[in-house]
Amino acid sequence: MVALEDPEDPDLPCLYTAPNWYQSHILTSNSCYLAYGARNMVQVLNHRLVPLRMLSGHPKRVTTVCFCGDTTLVSGCDGGVVISWDVVTGERLATLLQTPIPVCVLVFQKGLLFSGDEKGIVCVWKGMSGSEAAISRFQPFAEKIFTMDCSDHEEGMLLAIGYKLGTIAIMSVTGTDLSLLHTLKGHDMDIFKVSWCRRSFQDVYVSVLSKYSQEDIIVSTSRDKSVKIWDGKNDRLIRSLQHPPKISTIRESNLNREQPWVSLVWTDSGIIASCFSGCIACLEDSETEESGICELKWNSFDSPHAHTKKVFSMCSLGEGLVVSTSMDRETVLWSNDEVVKVAHGLGGFAYGLDISPLSPNRIAVATGDNMVRIWEPYQNKVIQIWQSVRTKVMVIAWHPYREGLLSFGTEEGRVGIYDANSGTMNTSSTYHEKSVYSMSWGYVPTKFKEDPLKTALYTCGGEGTILCHKPKELGKAAVNVNSYIAAENKYKNQPPGRSAVDWEFESKVLAVGCTNGVIEIFMAPNLQLLSVYQYHSRIINKLRWGRNEGDFINIMKSASDNGGADNHPGLTHQILLASCSDDNKICVQDMTPIVSSNCPNVVCSNSPELSTPDLKSENDDPDEVSGNPSEPSSTAPLSTAPPSTAPPSTAPPSPSDPLTTPPILKAHQTLTGHTARITDIDWNPHNYMFLVSTSYDGTAQVWNVADGSGVSNFRGHAGRVFSVRWSHTKIDCVFTGSDEFTVRQWRVTDNEDKIPPEVNKLAPPPRTNASRKKKKNAKKNLVISENKVENTVSDSATSWRKDMETKEDSTSKPPVETVQSDKPQPHITQPVTVLTVGDGKRKKGTKGKSLLPLASRRDHASKQEQAEQIIQIANDVFSESHPPLNENLSAVDVGLYSKDLRIFDMIADEQRNHEKENHYHQSNLLGIWRSDITMTVDRAIASKTVNESLLSVAVMCGLDKYEEAVNCYISQLTASRDFVTAASYLLILGKTREAVKILSDEECYREALAIAKLRLSPEDTLIKDVYRKWAKRQEEEMQFDSAIKCYLACGDAPRALMVMLRRKDSASLQTALQVAEITGQQEMVPVIQSALEDALTQEAVRNGAACEDIPNDDGQWAPT
Repeated sequence: MVALEDPEDPDLPCLYTAPNWYQSHILTSNSCYLAYGARNMVQVLNHRLVPLRMLSGHPKRVTTVCFCGDTTLVSGCDGGVVISWDVVTGERLATLLQTPIPVCVLVFQKGLLFSGDEKGIVCVWKGMSGSEAAISRFQPFAEKIFTMDCSDHEEGMLLAIGYKLGTIAIMSVTGTDLSLLHTLKGHDMDIFKVSWCRRSFQDVYVSVLSKYSQEDIIVSTSRDKSVKIWDGKNDRLIRSLQHPPKISTIRESNLNREQPWVSLVWTDSGIIASCFSGCIACLEDSETEESGICELKWNSFDSPHAHTKKVFSMCSLGEGLVVSTSMDRETVLWSNDEVVKVAHGLGGFAYGLDISPLSPNRIAVATGDNMVRIWEPYQNKVIQIWQSVRTKVMVIAWHPYREGLLSFGTEEGRVGIYDANSGTMNTSSTYHEKSVYSMSWGYVPTKFKEDPLKTALYTCGGEGTILCHKPKELGKAAVNVNSYIAAENKYKNQPPGRSAVDWEFESKVLAVGCTNGVIEIFMAPNLQLLSVYQYHSRIINKLRWGRNEGDFINIMKSASDNGGADNHPGLTHQILLASCSDDNKICVQDMTPIVSSNCPNVVCSNSPELSTPDLKSENDDPDEVSGNPSEPSSTAPLSTAPPSTAPPSTAPPSPSDPLTTPPILKAHQTLTGHTARITDIDWNPHNYMFLVSTSYDGTAQVWNVADGSGVSNFRGHAGRVFSVRWSHTKIDCVFTGSDEFTVRQWRVTDNEDKIPPEVNKLAPPPRTNASRKKKKNAKKNLVISENKVENTVSDSATSWRKDMETKEDSTSKPPVETVQSDKPQPHITQPVTVLTVGDGKRKKGTKGKSLLPLASRRDHASKQEQAEQIIQIANDVFSESHPPLNENLSAVDVGLYSKDLRIFDMIADEQRNHEKENHYHQSNLLGIWRSDITMTVDRAIASKTVNESLLSVAVMCGLDKYEEAVNCYISQLTASRDFVTAASYLLILGKTREAVKILSDEECYREALAIAKLRLSPEDTLIKDVYRKWAKRQEEEMQFDSAIKCYLACGDAPRALMVMLRRKDSASLQTALQVAEITGQQEMVPVIQSALEDALTQEAVRNGAACEDIPNDDGQWAPT
C-alpha cells in the first residue's frame, strides 16, 4: 500500500470545497484514502480528513465515486462520463463511459465495476484499462437508479439495485452476466441506500438474525421514513423499523420543513444510520425485561459538533470510525458516539475575506452559498450565518474598533450588520439597485452626525451609488453620498459612477474609485473634495490605504482605549494608497502631501527611506501579533519632494500655502504582471512595503513596492482568485479565496515563482465587438437624482477641472478681494490620461456585419495599393476615354467610386465570396440588391439554401416559381426534422393530406389530428388511420388510457374494451362495463363481469377481508 504524505501543513489550515448534495454514493473510502465528489471535481483525503489532492476533468457535477483497489478511483457525473484515476499521482487513467445519460451510482466488488444511470441501465466492466468498452449492459427496469450494492459472497455474488419508485431488484452475478432473481417490495418511495452485510460482520445481531444466513442480509432506507432488513437471497422481510428519532429539539424546527433523507452504513459494530437532526444512531439488539424477547432499537449519538442538517452519505473507515457528509457543508469523522474531527467546507465562490482588527484570529468569509462564515482557523471553528442572508454575499468588512461587529453586502443589493457577540442580525431598509461590491467603515458627514459612535458604513453598489448607513438607524433611509458630495462641492457636471470606497480611518480621508478609472479624495467631516486624479483606464475594483508603520491593529486598539478614533494622537508616518483595476495593473500613490496639507492632526514623515525587510518571521505563534518590521535598508526615497508639515496658518491663503499651491502628485509605483483583471489587494500589516494582489489569471502575487519587483507568486488555485488578506498573526502567511469554493492559506517564502505567468490559462474566449459594445453602451445615458444615482462613464478629471475653475474664476466679472475659508480647497492633479467631457448625445446602436467584406478589407491595403486605387478612380471619373482597369486592381477596389458599371462586377465577386464561405443568406441579399430576383431564387433552389426572407420575394417571380421555392424549403425543413413547420408550408400549397401524413409518419400524432380535423371531412378515412396508428403506439408504451381514447374516437369499441381488460383493477373494469353498455357490445359484458369478480376477490384478499359485494349474473349488485 502506497501512503501519501500530508501536503497540508497543520499550521496552515484551509477551507475546501464541500461535498455535493443529495447523493448517497458521493463519499467512499478504502484502507488508506477517503474521497468525495465536490462540484465537477473529486477531493482525495486521508483518514484524518486532511486533503491530499483535487482531481478535475468531469464536464458536470460529480454524482458518485468508488475505489477500485488500493490506488485506483472511479468517478461518474451528470454528464454521463465515468473516469478512472490514480490517486497517488493524480493522473487520469481512462474514460470508461461517455453517454448523455447521467450516472447515478458506481459499485466495485471482486474485479467487477457496476454503474447505474437515470434510465435504469446497468453497465458492467472487468478491468480498468479503458481499452475495452462496457462488457455488458442490462436494464431490469426503466426507472432511475438511486443506489446499488454488491455482496461479498464467495460464490454467486448478488447485486442489489434501489430504484426511485421504491423497488429493490436482486440480481444474480455470473461472470459478467446479470439475471433478475426477484424484487423486494415494501418501500413506497425512493430508495436512498442499500447495503449488504459483510462476512466480517457475522457477529452482529446474532440473537435476531441467527435463523438467516448473514451474508444474505441486506438493509435499506427510503424516503418513506422506514429502515427495512431483508433476507435478500430468499425474498423475505425480516424487520421493518422507523427511521432513527430526532434527538435535538434545537434543530428540529428547521428540519420539519425539509424533505427526509436517511443514509446508513454497515460497520463492525452494526448498522449506523443518520437521524434527520444531523446526528447518527447505531442499531442495537436488546432484551426486554418483561417478555425476554430480543428487539432492535436505535441508540442515538448527539454531540455539539454534530451536523446541523440532514446527512446525505456515510462510509466506514474501520476500527469504529465513520465519516458523514451533510447539507451543512461539513464532513464529520465519528468514533463510536464521539466526534473526532470536523472538516469545514464551502459551497460557493469565496467572494470576500476580512480579518478582524481586534481579534486577528477571526476571519470573515463572504461566499456564494448564501452564507457568511466567521472562521477561526487555528481552533478549527466556523460559525455559519445564513438567517436573513438568502442570497450570495459579495463583500464583507469588520468594524475597525468595535469588536464582533461585522457588515456584509449581497448580490441583490442588501446591506446587513451582524453582531458576533450577541448573535443578532440587522439589515438596512435601503437597498442598492445592483450587487454591493465595496464597503468601508468611516465617518458620518457633519450634516447627519447623530450617531454617538461617529461612525457609519459606506457601501458602493454596481449601479454606481454610494450609500451611508448608520448602524443604530438601519431602519431609516440611508444617506445618498453621491448627492451629498455633489451638493457640498457644487458640481455642475454629472460625476462618474462610483465603484470602490475606502476610508483612511485615522486621517479621516475617503478615497472613492470610479468606473472610468478616476480616483477622488475627500476629507471628513464635510466630504470636501481634495484631489482628483487618474492612472487607470478602466473601472477601479479596490482601494486600500497603507501606512509605513504597518501597525494598523495597535492603532485601532489605541483609538478604542482613548474613546474613539477622534481622540487618537497624531503619528509620524507615511500614507500610501493602492488601487487596482480591470486594466491589469496596480498603482501606488504617496498621499502624504494631500493628507499633511489638509489634516493638521496628522504628522507625516519627511522623505522616508524605503526598506526591503525579510518576510521570514522568527516567531510565527498564531496567538501573538508580530511587532515592527526589521530595520530599513538604504534605498531610493518614496517622495521626491518633502511636503510641508507646518501647522495651518490663520492668515489668508498665499501662493506658498498648501491650500492654494498643491504638491504635484504622481504614482510612486505601477505594478504590472497580471494577465487578467485584478480583483483585490491588501497591504502587509507587518511591513508596509509589501502588497499582495489577486487576479482572474488564477494567481496571487506579492509585490515589493519599494522597487516594483515581484516577491512571490502563488499558483495553488485552479480557478479565478477573488479575495485576499494578509495574516495579522504570521508575517509570512496570506489567505486567498477563489471560485473553486476554497480559502487557502499559504506562505510567501514557499513559492518558487516570483511573477505571474505570461499566459493566462483561465482566459475565456475572446468576445466579439458586438458584445463588447453592448456592454459598454449599457453603462451610458443614465441620470443622477437625490435618492438614485445611476452609472455613467462620460466624465473625467477634465470635467472636475472645468467645474472647479467655474466656481473659483470668472472672466465676466472684475476680480474681488480674497476671503479666507476654513474649508480645504480641492487640488486637481495632472492625470496621466486626460479624458474629454461627454457631449450627452446618445450613440447609435451596434453596427451589423458587413455584406461587403472584400471591399472592407481593401480599405486597409498598403500605401502603394491605395495609390493605385486613387489613380484608377481619378481616371474613371475625370477621363472621357474610360481607361481599362489596372491589372493589379479588381472591381472590388474601385467599384464603389467609379462611374462605369464596375459596381455589378464588384457585387458578383462579393456573392461568390459569400458562397465560398457558405454564407448563402448574404449572397441572396446581394442578389436582391441587383434586382436579379429570379436568378437569386434559382440559385437558392439549386443549392437548397431557401429561407423565409427569400420566400417573401419569390412570389414576384410568379406562382410556379414560388411553389417550386416552397417545395424546396419544405424538403430542407424535413431534412432538419422540423416537421411541424414543413407541414405548415404544405398547408400553404393546399396539400393537407400530405401535411397530415408527414406528421403521422414522424409520430407527431396530436399535430396531425389537429390539422386533419380542421381541414378534412369528418368521414375521411385518413383521420381514422391516424387514430389507429396513435392507439397502437400508445398501447406499445403501456399508455392504456390514451390508447382507449383513440380506439373510441375512431369507432373501434371492441378494441377499446380489449385494452381496458388489460387493466386488472376493479375501477377500470367497472368503467369498461359501462362503456360496453353504452357502445352496445353486449357480448363483452360476461367477460368483463368475470374479470371484475376476480379483481374484487383479489383486492379483498390483499386487504385481509372477505369480499362483501359481487355482481349477479344479470349485472345487478347484491350482498353475498
